[in-house]
Amino acid sequence: MKRIIALFLIFSIVFSLSAETITHSSFNYKYESYEEEEFPLWTIELRRAETIFFGSLVFTVPISSLALSVLSNQGIINFENSTQSALMTLSSAAGLSLVVSALDWILGKME
Repeated sequence: MKRIIALFLIFSIVFSLSAETITHSSFNYKYESYEEEEFPLWTIELRRAETIFFGSLVFTVPISSLALSVLSNQGIINFENSTQSALMTLSSAAGLSLVVSALDWILGKME
């Protein structure tokens, strides 16, 4: 199995080095910026909420992990195995990120 993976990686590198690079002058493409009313407002709001949700996961996962670790060490909650602990950490982090995203949407509506 290791030989197959090694061969796959070697072939990938060789083929990527021999590939021809595409430049903008090699095809006729002219950039057109989006018009103001090209997308509905709800899609723009959804895109912002998605960006804030996944961006805040960087902060909420460590916070959630720390909080659950403290609660577990205090004996308030007990996990049967590491899978349950990981799922609880990720779900609580996702919940916190959802709250952050919802607060941003509410504050945007209040402006």
